[in-house]
Amino acid sequence: MQLPRPEWDHHYLVNLIGNPVETTTAVASVVLGGVLEELPGLRICFVHGGGCAPSLIGRWGHGWRSREDVHRGSTRPPAESFEQLYFDTVTHDPQVLTLLRSHASPDRIVCGSDYPFDMAQPDPVGFLLGHGIDAATLEANGRRFLGMKAADGRR
Repeated sequence: MQLPRPEWDHHYLVNLIGNPVETTTAVASVVLGGVLEELPGLRICFVHGGGCAPSLIGRWGHGWRSREDVHRGSTRPPAESFEQLYFDTVTHDPQVLTLLRSHASPDRIVCGSDYPFDMAQPDPVGFLLGHGIDAATLEANGRRFLGMKAADGRR
C-alpha cells in the first residue's frame, strides 16, 4: 500500500521501510488474530521475507504469554502459527534469509523476485542456491503453495 508518511518522504523510505513494515503488520494480524485457526486450509504467502516479522517473533511470543489483549485472538503461540505461513525470499541479505529460515517452516519458503520492480532481486535463484536452499526444495515448496502435484505426481 505504501501509506504516505511525512517521515518517509526522502531516501525512498516509503519502500525501504514502508513495504517491510506493512508486511510485518499483515503477518502480525494473521498470527495474533487467529486467522489460521479459523481457516486452517488457507495458504497465504507474505512478501519481503515477512518484513521485520522474523526478528519480532520472540517479542510477539512474550506479549502473547504476558498480555490478555495480545493472546485473546489466538489460542496458539505466535511462533507456532508463524510456521504455518508461507514467505518469499526477497530479503536482499543472507543473514536475514537465515533468520527467516530459523523461524519459518522449511517447506513454506518460496522463491521471490520482486520482478519487474526496481527492488527486484537480481538473481533470485542464484541467491538462494548460494545460501543453502536447493532447487528441488524451491520447486516442491512452490508447487505445494500453488496446490499443484509434486513433480513425481504426488500431492
